[in-house]
Amino acid sequence: MARKEVSVTRKGGFNQQNALEITKLASGFRSLITLETAGKKINAKSLMGVLTLGEAGKSVVVAASGADEQSALEAMESFLMG
Repeated sequence: MARKEVSVTRKGGFNQQNALEITKLASGFRSLITLETAGKKINAKSLMGVLTLGEAGKSVVVAASGADEQSALEAMESFLMG
C-alpha cells in the first residue's frame, strides 16, 4: 500500500466537476484508491463519496493498494495539486 498526504490546491476543490474527474481518473487504475480527511475515508471511484469531501485547501491522505498503486498515487497527487 502506498500513502501520501496531499494539499488540495486545485481550484474548486471537490466540486462537482472535479469530483467527476477524480472518479474518472481513479477508475482508470486497477488499484483500490481511497481519500481520507477529517476522519472520513472514501473510495475515490465513488462520485457520491468524493462529493462529500468538501472545500479546497484541505489536506487529504491518498492511499492506493494494488498492482498499479504507485502510478495511481502519483496521478491523484498531480490532479489534486493541479
